[in-house]
Amino acid sequence: MQFTKGLTVRLKIWSNLLQDEKDTGDGGGAGGGSGSILTSFSTGSGSKDTQGGTNPPDNTGGKDKPAGTVNAGTTTAKSAPNDWRLGLPAELQEDASLGKFTDIPALAAGYINAQKLIGADKIAIPGKHASDEDWAGVFKKLGLPEKVEEYNLKFKEGATIDEGFTNDFKTTAHKLGILPKQAQALADWFSDVNLQAETKFLDETKANQTKELDGLKAEWGKVYDANLSRAQMVLKNFADKEILQHLNDTGLGNDPKLIKLLAGVGKKMYGEGQIVQGDGTATAPMSPTEAKKAVDSIMGNQQHPYFLKEHPGHKAAVKEVQDLFQKMYQ
Repeated sequence: MQFTKGLTVRLKIWSNLLQDEKDTGDGGGAGGGSGSILTSFSTGSGSKDTQGGTNPPDNTGGKDKPAGTVNAGTTTAKSAPNDWRLGLPAELQEDASLGKFTDIPALAAGYINAQKLIGADKIAIPGKHASDEDWAGVFKKLGLPEKVEEYNLKFKEGATIDEGFTNDFKTTAHKLGILPKQAQALADWFSDVNLQAETKFLDETKANQTKELDGLKAEWGKVYDANLSRAQMVLKNFADKEILQHLNDTGLGNDPKLIKLLAGVGKKMYGEGQIVQGDGTATAPMSPTEAKKAVDSIMGNQQHPYFLKEHPGHKAAVKEVQDLFQKMYQ
């Protein structure tokens, strides 16, 4: 509506200007000279002077007036404000749409631009009571795809985003009228956020695991390697390649809690003093606690070769107990 009103005003202005030029050309101007359209408002309806102009009516009763004075309310061409709108009818002078034009050339340029816009493709902005269908029509004119499948979105490499999330993202974007270029910008942003969050999580997990592994080493002391070997043997004998790969990819292979669990399983399976290696059995280092338990077990069995001097394994049993005592106090 504002554009139409402004165009109507401009058409009226041009009509008045053309009419003024016609009147001037026909001798209707001041004295038939080359007067300006913009200063035509300064001529009154009084009698013509000796130069072909007009003088304002004498309301002084014939009394002499000081030289250079004019009647009150009369404006000469010399003292008139430099406002081209004063030559227009009153209703046009007061129109706010003309305020941005400083002179007639600016008005002409605006009129030309308005003419160019008349044939341009325009989109009407829905009002506050517009329906979703009204807005959908606007979005389609702006470039919204007809179908969700027409979105060609790509998330950045490395971002852990599954296909289900991608499909939901496209559906929501289409429902909200998000244009393809905007949707891709959002996908790029989300990819960056996802990558940053994942990197932060992995860094924090690694730092926590390192701290817990240091605690585990301090807890196990000299038998750390032995317990770790037991845990590894459990995986070697029971875990397939897929499980091993999963432990590597997720970082669970460095989880101290899982290591302790598997070491406990290995101790039950292979005994406290021995673990099974790939080529058979081998004695593994014992902790002082484990050594004490082994000694107590031997001492509580009077039929153990350690107590039977005639037993063929007596010497080996004595050597075993001696080694156990050494481990108890290492």
